[in-house]
Amino acid sequence: TSDGFLSTSDPHNVMVVGDSLIGGIVQQPLNGSQIGAFGTRFDVKGALVDPLNRGRVAYAPVKLLHELLNIDGYNLLLVKTDNNPATQQRIQGLAGGYGLAVGSQDEILNANATFLDNIWSHILILPLLTLFLTCAILLSYLSTSFSLRFNDYTVLKVLGARARYDLKLLLWEGWGVLAFCMLLSLPLALIFSIVLIVPDAKTQTLNLALSTAAPITGLSLVAVASAAIYWRRLSRVSVKDLTL
Repeated sequence: TSDGFLSTSDPHNVMVVGDSLIGGIVQQPLNGSQIGAFGTRFDVKGALVDPLNRGRVAYAPVKLLHELLNIDGYNLLLVKTDNNPATQQRIQGLAGGYGLAVGSQDEILNANATFLDNIWSHILILPLLTLFLTCAILLSYLSTSFSLRFNDYTVLKVLGARARYDLKLLLWEGWGVLAFCMLLSLPLALIFSIVLIVPDAKTQTLNLALSTAAPITGLSLVAVASAAIYWRRLSRVSVKDLTL
């Protein structure tokens, strides 16, 4: 291709292959994989999901193909349209004037898009389960911590601490644990996800903000709820209930 998948800085004998060729003609890992065509060995640079010919395609530099086939020009033109019937009719008229046939990839593209959507819908369950388990672990930890120190809070109440002060203390302790965990975990999670799992990912800023805000909001609600529950429990304890 003239641009897009392959760049001018790539070697002249590289290819990008469709996903259906992986595991068949092209073996993994891609490093060192080659395809022989027209008397030349092509190094496989990468793979992509392509609806064209159900993914059984290979893209190579146009200039090299012209040299190997000893031709000049193109026999295939990919056009992205707005699905307007008038546009489709105009394209068919132009193609017929040059002796070309018109084919649509919409059906295959929609099937591939639906397949990918189904895969992502299953993958999205994993971060939701992880967030749920993390909230459960945090709730268990805070509950244990507050239970072990419940007598200390009771002593503060006996010494004259107001209910508002007790609530602030519980919130500060819950937020302290949460802030320390987030200070370490969130940057590491972003680095691990963006740099290691999906390198050079084209991620929108809004998606990054939502992925960061979701765990912060969920864990914050757990910390506040745990502090509120034990504050209510502490408020029901009176001096008469204490046994010295």
